[in-house]
Amino acid sequence: MSAPEPMSREEVEARLKRAGLSLSKAQIDELHSVSGYARALAETVAMRLPREAEPAVTFTRGPK
Repeated sequence: MSAPEPMSREEVEARLKRAGLSLSKAQIDELHSVSGYARALAETVAMRLPREAEPAVTFTRGPK
């Protein structure tokens, strides 16, 4: 699987501004480098999936 294409630097900065976040240049650089993955995750979360597509989560009780 290839890495998703990152957003443009301008788009990352615009989204941060819209969210009201004031970050350092180093933090913006880091977010820009992973922005393609963030966009892919957001698109996946926004998809309408049937109820049965959600995996069940089970918890086991630990020792007393």
